[in-house]
Amino acid sequence: MNSFGLPFPPGFNPSRIFRPKASEGPVNWEMARFLGTSIARDADTSSHWEHVQEEYDNLVRAAEMLVSQYTGLTSPTLLTPVKVVSRAGWVEENIEMFSSLIEPLGKKIAEAQAPSRAGASLHKLMDALIPFMLGAQAGMLAGMASHHVLGRHDLQLPPPKSAKLVFVAPNLEEAERNLNVVPRDFKFWVVMHEVIHAIVFSQQGVRETYESLIIGVTETLEVNTGQMNNMQGIDFNDQEAMRRLMNDPSAILDYFSSPAQEAALEEMKSFVSFVEGYCAHVIGKISQGNIQNLAHIEMAIDNYNVDQEKQTSNVFKHLLGFDMHRNQFDVPKEFCDDIVEKAGIDALNRVWHDPLARPSLREFGSPQEWLDRQF
Repeated sequence: MNSFGLPFPPGFNPSRIFRPKASEGPVNWEMARFLGTSIARDADTSSHWEHVQEEYDNLVRAAEMLVSQYTGLTSPTLLTPVKVVSRAGWVEENIEMFSSLIEPLGKKIAEAQAPSRAGASLHKLMDALIPFMLGAQAGMLAGMASHHVLGRHDLQLPPPKSAKLVFVAPNLEEAERNLNVVPRDFKFWVVMHEVIHAIVFSQQGVRETYESLIIGVTETLEVNTGQMNNMQGIDFNDQEAMRRLMNDPSAILDYFSSPAQEAALEEMKSFVSFVEGYCAHVIGKISQGNIQNLAHIEMAIDNYNVDQEKQTSNVFKHLLGFDMHRNQFDVPKEFCDDIVEKAGIDALNRVWHDPLARPSLREFGSPQEWLDRQF
């Protein structure tokens, strides 16, 4: 069993992917895709879901119209046709989401174990091993998430550059069966959640801003070079030794201490919190008359996401000092509700076009303070 409680696929041999030489770039993405799709444990049989393709396309068009009418925001590219995929298909489509978090870690380690600071043999070892382990970490995260995510925007990470929406059919069908919800209302809530996030991240500079904030935080991390010495003596040709190493690729996170600059962390927290609070506000508004018993559906969604959040949030909390549980976004949602009531949605939309308009964590609890700063 691996550190996420998921078994490795039968016959999995790490040496098939591991190459004992310096990899191109700080992360072995071949390793990530291989392990992620293996953990997803299903074939990418997209044709199996063709019968729901038209249904999701129609729901996305309806949601996009409602979101744009309410917010005044639009996507510069079409959100349809959507992709309805298997779990393995979600991994293939979304593995790059983890690059903004994982790649800076590889660069930090590479800088910390430069030849001038470590022996030549250790340097050569780490050049090969770190991209392998970081690829395994990304693959484990993506593979684990594939069993829970409903769409592209369930994880609080910068989405891929493509605005196309991706829905994970087996997870949606399983959730429908288990959550005691009206299927059409449930699907429309999921679609609205995806559409709002897609439109927000398609605004000029928003996605890039989030990536830069994550990089800004990871740049404050300190690498424990002494911990690397424990990696010496590994025999790349020993499949059992490599398998034991693969059992816990997340051990590489122990190389890093907590962020040193509270300012960088606070800026990232406030940005993520605003995005999620804004999206929750919009869903609340446009659901009126379009979804019955919204509170029941949102409670069911929250319960469904418990396992996912427990596992993925541990990585964020370890590396970034940021717990990503949804209940921490209640206050930002209330902030958005209050601003719109007092000044309208256009006032809130200033945040997407003016970095200086982003609310601080303190201002979430004092909306009037933010309004006074804007006007």
